[in-house]
Amino acid sequence: MDKMQGLEEMFRAINQLSEGEAKAILKLLYGSLNTYAAGNGEYTSEQLIQDIKNVFIKIPDAAN
Repeated sequence: MDKMQGLEEMFRAINQLSEGEAKAILKLLYGSLNTYAAGNGEYTSEQLIQDIKNVFIKIPDAAN
């Protein structure tokens, strides 16, 4: 699968999310960003990126 096809599939999956699922995802993302910004340095940018990536990896499953 090329990157463009993967992007289109992700957009389709995002469009299939319910409002509640979308809000839950936004809350998870904000929580991770807030933990990084307000944290004491123990939550690294690498962890933040991995956590955000993990949220997006699960979106196609949530949309089905």
